[in-house]
Amino acid sequence: MKLKHICILACSLLLAACGEKELTVTPELNVDKNGIFLAAVDGKSSFEITTNQSWSITSEAEWLSFTPAEGKASEEAIIIMVTAKDNPEKETRSAVIKVQAGELEKSLNASQSAKEVSEPEPEPEPEPEPE
Repeated sequence: MKLKHICILACSLLLAACGEKELTVTPELNVDKNGIFLAAVDGKSSFEITTNQSWSITSEAEWLSFTPAEGKASEEAIIIMVTAKDNPEKETRSAVIKVQAGELEKSLNASQSAKEVSEPEPEPEPEPEPE
């Protein structure tokens, strides 16, 4: 009987030692572009991310918006649409877009072209007065 108890105890210890092991997932984040360019008016562009973590997209530039701006892990590539408000300035403007997934972060640059300024037409020269 003692032998039976020893065997049961040994088996219990072995089973406990072989219990569930924690699966560790190596965080991954990939962004398909280093930068995007947007037109001065109706500026739209896109980029793709793949990640096995919950993610979010941010920028300090108030003139940029993202759809979607956050989400969950996916085995499929996620297409992020970037929309820029019209640029009223005569100079190109730029911003940094940050993609964060878990502890990982990647950045890409966004540039938006300047507002086109049309040159004023020169006034025609007055016709000489008849003599």
